[in-house]
Amino acid sequence: MLLVTSTQGEGEPPEEPLPLYKFVFGKKPPDLGKLTFAVLGLGDSSYPNFCQAGKDFDAKFAELGARRLNDLGICDLEFQSAADAWIEAVVPQLPSLPCKPPQHPLQHLLPFKTAGTVYTKDKPYTATLSVRQKNHVPFRRERRGTHRNRPIRLRTALSGRRRIGRNPAQRFGFGSRNR
Repeated sequence: MLLVTSTQGEGEPPEEPLPLYKFVFGKKPPDLGKLTFAVLGLGDSSYPNFCQAGKDFDAKFAELGARRLNDLGICDLEFQSAADAWIEAVVPQLPSLPCKPPQHPLQHLLPFKTAGTVYTKDKPYTATLSVRQKNHVPFRRERRGTHRNRPIRLRTALSGRRRIGRNPAQRFGFGSRNR
């Protein structure tokens, strides 16, 4: 298993590997004696829990008996050179692993690519947005099962305590009021 993960908040993993995190760190953790792994952690060293999710996964996999393919890779904001070094250390070891990738039933019909474009930070891949998702956390749950958001309140020197409306212009103090 090759795991590349970032860290968010107070050292938690992002949303995508959260089910794996809960499974591995659960009350009945699995036996990973047959697993070979390498972890690359992405983060920002200005935060106190720099690459904590990657460190946690790496330590837990080893604790549960998995064999480490390569040392934990740590990447800061300027990640390209560290990530390239981790990739160059891990990829040559992959063919020696005692597993075969699953064969696609129509493998002989699939085109074989010998070379492709390499995308980097300086030469990024341009993609289109496939899913737009709100990161909405309800303030509290009402009795009837509905969610209610708490309005944003700001204290300013001139106006005292004010409720910010839903109008975008009002949120930034540009809206007009009828009195």
